[in-house]
Amino acid sequence: MYHNVLIAIDTSKESEQVLRKGIELANLYDASVTVIHVLELPMPMVGELALVDTYFNSEEYTKLIKDTMLALIKKVDLPESSLHILNGLPASTVVNYAEKNKMDLIVTGSHGKNGLKLLLGSIASGILHKAKCDVFVYRFHGEA
Repeated sequence: MYHNVLIAIDTSKESEQVLRKGIELANLYDASVTVIHVLELPMPMVGELALVDTYFNSEEYTKLIKDTMLALIKKVDLPESSLHILNGLPASTVVNYAEKNKMDLIVTGSHGKNGLKLLLGSIASGILHKAKCDVFVYRFHGEA
């Protein structure tokens, strides 16, 4: 039986499918739903080694991601308070959050924003192998 379901999403078009599946699973057990998105901020380049513009505004980027995530959770009728945006390495950050907040189930997608046709994406695989709670990896079906 699950009481606390953590849904880990990225900015891919398939994230809505993951959210809907996570909510469906939570509803089966009358469990609470928490949504997490982990920001991987770009690594800064050093001076002349950078062949591109190195200016990066992390506040603007974070606001853009937050607005995107808020629009997504609004589409599935979740409250803003259910969304948590954290910085770090995705798999480790999701697993650590789940442990600290006593999550019973983590729901994530089989592949992320790169859309790679892999059996299991590296982030999902990392979550699956590191988590101490149950993990449901959603396999995407067609268009979101």
